[in-house]
Amino acid sequence: MRTSTLSKYPTQPVPIQYSFRYPYGILFISHWYPIDFLLESIDITPGLLTNMLGNAPKPRVIFTDRGPGLYQGSHGAIVNLYNKALEKNGFRPFAGTNASWQPPDIADLLLHETVAAWVRKYFRGHPIKWCNDQDKNYAEFVRRLKECEKFINKNHNLKSLSLSFPKRVKQLRKEKGRRLRF
Repeated sequence: MRTSTLSKYPTQPVPIQYSFRYPYGILFISHWYPIDFLLESIDITPGLLTNMLGNAPKPRVIFTDRGPGLYQGSHGAIVNLYNKALEKNGFRPFAGTNASWQPPDIADLLLHETVAAWVRKYFRGHPIKWCNDQDKNYAEFVRRLKECEKFINKNHNLKSLSLSFPKRVKQLRKEKGRRLRF
């Protein structure tokens, strides 16, 4: 997997994650706000793929979740600007033009996203006070991450989480693509 960052917006980088599965020709794009970043990332993707792959076959399918700016969260219809950007650059969306069958946020299924949410919640309740000394900031950050790890290990059932993926898939099917709540 490679990551590129759009240089036009140096203060708000947009990661574009590429993961190639050549038999399927699928390109995975991770998105951040606002929508013009996403649209620009789609516009530059053909050139990035050529730089990365040369004359090799390139993915023509873009995989995203139903995130804002991509699909309407309430009903799953593709956003017109996103669809036009894909078509203009010779791509098609993995989910089609109606993604109501998939969860509004793929993170509902991905176990590591649950852990990331636990970490974010921990740090909202235990904010780090930064200073001007980068070495002290780094040491404090590492120390606080270790505290966060201990807190998660003590207060969350990681074994249960690690076994929950099949249950999440079953629940997603039962909910017919609606948002999962945990």
